[in-house]
Amino acid sequence: MIKTLYIGCYTIVGGRDRPPQKGGDGIYVYAYDTETGKAALQNVCTDVVNPSFLAVKGNSLYACEEIRGGSAVASFAINEDGSLVKTGETVTEESGMCYVLIWPDGKTLTACNFGSGSFVNMRINDDGSIGPVVQLTQHEGSGPARMQQTAHVHSANMYPGAKSFLVCDLGNDTLCTYAMDADTGTSTLIQTVNTEPGDGPRHSAFSPDGRFVTVCTQLSNVLLTYEVDGDRLGRCVSRVEMLPEEYTERSDAADVHYSPDGRYLYASNRGHNSIVVCTVNADGTLTDPRWFSSGGSSPRYFMIASPDRMIITNQRTGNFLTVCLNPETGTIGETLDEQNVPEACFAVFRK
Repeated sequence: MIKTLYIGCYTIVGGRDRPPQKGGDGIYVYAYDTETGKAALQNVCTDVVNPSFLAVKGNSLYACEEIRGGSAVASFAINEDGSLVKTGETVTEESGMCYVLIWPDGKTLTACNFGSGSFVNMRINDDGSIGPVVQLTQHEGSGPARMQQTAHVHSANMYPGAKSFLVCDLGNDTLCTYAMDADTGTSTLIQTVNTEPGDGPRHSAFSPDGRFVTVCTQLSNVLLTYEVDGDRLGRCVSRVEMLPEEYTERSDAADVHYSPDGRYLYASNRGHNSIVVCTVNADGTLTDPRWFSSGGSSPRYFMIASPDRMIITNQRTGNFLTVCLNPETGTIGETLDEQNVPEACFAVFRK
C-alpha cells in the first residue's frame, strides 16, 4: 500500500551565537510503501517557513511556523496526489511555536509557543483553512536550570475522551490540564501538577487503553508515568532514567510514544542519539530500559508507522529512516530505508 508521508524541517537555522543559515526547503512530500518501508520523494512545498511540527485532518494539513518576530500557523489543502496548496496563515505575536493539536471536530487548533511560554486556540474555517485566534493563555514561572528563566510551553496532548488536554511546560516544571469548550474553542485550567525542579517536561503520550500517561523531561532526562483519573492526572507511578548509567555527556530528551498494543514505551534522546524502549507493566510502571541507535544525530521526533515499523527524524544529520520493530520483544531492528532532508524534524502520514 502506498501512503503519503510529510516531513517537516527547519528552513532557517541559527541562534544567539550564530547567524541564520539555510536549512531545508519546506514540507517534503513522499510516497511511502508500507510493505517495504521505502519512501520516494514526490515534491516539496516551499510556501512555508520552519514547518517544524505538522498535523493532518481530513484533506487539510497544518504547520506551525517559527518566523522572525512571532509565530504562525499555516494551513494547506491536500490535493489528490498529496501535494499541498496554501489556504491560509494566522500570524501571532507569540514566539517559538513548536506544537499543534487539532481537535476531533476539526473546528479548533491548539498551538504551543516555547519562546513566549504560551498557547493559543485558533478556529478552523469550514473549508479547512486556518482562522483567527480566539484565546491566548500565558504561563508564568521559572525553574532552577539555565533554560528555565521563564515559562516554556512545549506540547499539548489530548486526554482520552477528547474533552481536556495536557500541557507540558518545560520552563516552570508543570503539567497543566485544561478543559476544552468545543463550542467556543476556549479552554479553562482545571489542574496543575508540579514535577521535580529542573525536570523540564517536554512531550507526553497516553497509553492506548487510556489508563496512563508518560512524560519525557528534556532537562533531567527521565520518563514520568502518571495514572489517568478521568480528565485529570492521578498519582505518579514510575520515574525512570532515559540514559544509560555510564553515559555522562549532555543529552536532551525529545519525544515519546507507546507501542500500538501498549506493551512498550519508546522515547528519543538527542545527544546520546538513541531510542530507549521500556517494558510497560500492568500497573503502568516502566522497567527494562534498552537503547538502540537513532541512525543519526538529534532524533527530534519519531513515529510508530505500524506495529512493525518506526520512522525516525534526525535533525542535525538531516536524515529520516524507517526501521523494523519487533512487536513481541519491542526491539528496534534493521534499517529499511534512509532519506536525506536538511534539518528534518517531523513526520506524519496523510490520514
